[in-house]
Amino acid sequence: MIRDPYRARAYDWIAMLCMRLSMLSTGIHQRAVGTENLLPPDATVLYVCNHNSYLDIYTVSFLGRFFKFVSKRSIFAIPSIGWAVGMARQIGIERDSRRDQLRVFREMVSRLERGVSLLLFPEGTRSKDGMLRAFKQRPFRVAKQAGVPIVSLTITGTAEVMPPWALAPLRRPRQRITLTIHPAIQTADHANHSSCDPNCGS
Repeated sequence: MIRDPYRARAYDWIAMLCMRLSMLSTGIHQRAVGTENLLPPDATVLYVCNHNSYLDIYTVSFLGRFFKFVSKRSIFAIPSIGWAVGMARQIGIERDSRRDQLRVFREMVSRLERGVSLLLFPEGTRSKDGMLRAFKQRPFRVAKQAGVPIVSLTITGTAEVMPPWALAPLRRPRQRITLTIHPAIQTADHANHSSCDPNCGS
């Protein structure tokens, strides 16, 4: 933390390894599709992904890229897990606080401008029925203001193994969990109609 206080890259290595081992220990296998769409490892990217299960973040650990994510503040209070999340410099948010949302917006822009990639779930929370929820606009304004590309990810199969209400995997999937990487979107190519006002939208 002294040598790399902003990225905390050593903790990223540990976290990615733990998440991968956790998935493999359950006998759950996954595959990645569209890896040719990944940008170079040193590129700063905003990854956005659908959200159906607690297993989603474990699945994205197989992306082969380092990133920070935004999680509700209560996760940071859980013994062991919360400490690890905090030391890895993940971003906590109070969802019901407008003031904290503005703080997190600025923090995300700052991280991206400093070369730290982020992973966000633009639905805001897990889908209860597997259907894609309406996207919140703020993640895309973050990418626009920081001037970084967006890479969309699609995960299928995690809800079958661990539904949104479950606290642990319940079964093995009938098919492999699939992580699909879509072509990057260059935010500079799109007009900024909202001027990236962090107080606009959700």
